[in-house]
Amino acid sequence: QENALAVEPGNYKVKTKGGVLNIRTDPSRESVSIIKVENGTPLRGVESQPGWAKVEYNGVTGWVNSFYLEAAE
Repeated sequence: QENALAVEPGNYKVKTKGGVLNIRTDPSRESVSIIKVENGTPLRGVESQPGWAKVEYNGVTGWVNSFYLEAAE
């Protein structure tokens, strides 16, 4: 997706404009959703692939569409 964030290891938060974001098992829209997180939820970025970011949240590690992340201050 255009304007997707290139994720470096660090702190991020979800920016979905009120919706929820799926944390998935693999970097694919067809993969299983492990958990859904709300707008503004803090996540830890681990690594990235084009358009996707591997994140950690409350002991869960999975993939999110990096378009819906922004760097946390």
